[in-house]
Amino acid sequence: MSAPLVSVVIPTYNRRAYIANTVRSVLNQTFGDFEVLVSDDGSTDGTEDVMAEITDPRVKYVKRPHAGRPAIVRNHAIRRAQGKYVAFLDSDDLWIPRKLELQVEMARRNPDAGIVYALSRNFSVQDWKGITSPYRFKRAGEVYHYLLFYNFISIPTVFVPRKVLDDVGLFDEDAKFRAVEDYELWLRIAAKYPVAFHDGVVAYYRLHSANISANRIGEFDRLVEVLKKILALRPVPRWMERKIFAKIELRRYKYWLTQARDDVSAKRALANALALDPLNAVGNVINLMCLAGMKEQVRKLIR
Repeated sequence: MSAPLVSVVIPTYNRRAYIANTVRSVLNQTFGDFEVLVSDDGSTDGTEDVMAEITDPRVKYVKRPHAGRPAIVRNHAIRRAQGKYVAFLDSDDLWIPRKLELQVEMARRNPDAGIVYALSRNFSVQDWKGITSPYRFKRAGEVYHYLLFYNFISIPTVFVPRKVLDDVGLFDEDAKFRAVEDYELWLRIAAKYPVAFHDGVVAYYRLHSANISANRIGEFDRLVEVLKKILALRPVPRWMERKIFAKIELRRYKYWLTQARDDVSAKRALANALALDPLNAVGNVINLMCLAGMKEQVRKLIR
């Protein structure tokens, strides 16, 4: 048999309730020249039994010892992949039927692109949410400087030529990048390659209490580590670097004020943001409102 054009990488850990629907959303694709590599990080909930019921020969399931880091699990599958392109999907998310068809076409039209991506929509048991990352600035072409400020590339939409991964490397398996290893890889790719963007929803990102990304504790410190690494590889002007890190401090401020409701930590984060970027308009407006005793109004405004 010839190698498939696309390798679909699905890492999983204790997702028995979701994995069958996730794999089915791949098998229902209008484009059929693919393999599915399900890399199980030592699940203990019966995921293996669910996967045993899936008999499509394009699906390859491998269970490995538990590592607790998605980067290791994804890389394990990528190293086994045979496709010219690699597409990523987490084991609780879903694709629309034309996802691969659309992105294969885009990749062929944009042979220099390091990433082809699109929009995803959040959903939960209760209802459908908004579009993931409706970033209002540049989405395609040379996006490196924009991506430094905000990760607007949603992982279940990502489609990458294998040759690009061979060039820049796979996900960084260092524990300090856990849960932000996707952002680190997108930045490494965008630092060397343009990206292509499809302006439509191709995937559904499931929100639930077990999402790794739902745990915000320590996320901001890990983002700082990612950016330090990337900026050492491709530096930017000092003024831009300060604005990038100020943006993280403002996100930290929002978390402390609205979710953790820790006013002392919030005040510290806002001070750090303004020390880095004294002319930051958002930070200065928030600071003036707080000085005027309008903290509750700020809390409602930025929620």
